[in-house]
Amino acid sequence: MISKSSLEIFFKKILIIAEDNYDDFNSIDGQLGDGDLGITISRGLKEINENLTKFEDDLGKTFMVCAQCFTKASSSSFGTLVAISFMTIAKETKGKKELNFNEVPDIINKVIEAVCARGKSKIGDKTFIDTLYEISNSISKSENNYGQNVHKATVDALNEFKGKECKIGRARMYAEKSKDLDDPGMFALHKLSSIFIE
Repeated sequence: MISKSSLEIFFKKILIIAEDNYDDFNSIDGQLGDGDLGITISRGLKEINENLTKFEDDLGKTFMVCAQCFTKASSSSFGTLVAISFMTIAKETKGKKELNFNEVPDIINKVIEAVCARGKSKIGDKTFIDTLYEISNSISKSENNYGQNVHKATVDALNEFKGKECKIGRARMYAEKSKDLDDPGMFALHKLSSIFIE
């Protein structure tokens, strides 16, 4: 069950994971992009943690706070897509005080639609959208062990795209090189998802 209190705990813990992987996020992003992914993620999550007192029982309002925090903390393309993701979740959870895990796949699919529209991307382009798609499918098929299945989905997504080119963003300019590298966003979601197997 997802609620205000569980989200407060979640964002505190995930910030620690982001900071532990700060250099790795920047490093892998530097191979295909600007090398600022660690900066973007850490700044956004720090801003959220500094605004936890603004979280409300209404999950829609809480996720809107998250969107505003990422917008304020980062102007990078990835930061913008994260903010759009939170805005989409806010719209889908408006007025809800709790969210069951079986409701999550539909929300993730709405996020995928919104991010693809903004980023002019699609499933299969080797971006973090592909990891979200894998997570959505995994949760849909799960009856328990949701956290473990989410983490496994991020592993499966990385493995599925080994040897494939990145087709969107700056990484597409290094198409041949990108075959041997993980997409930075997909890699980041994999590392951050370790929160579910601690």
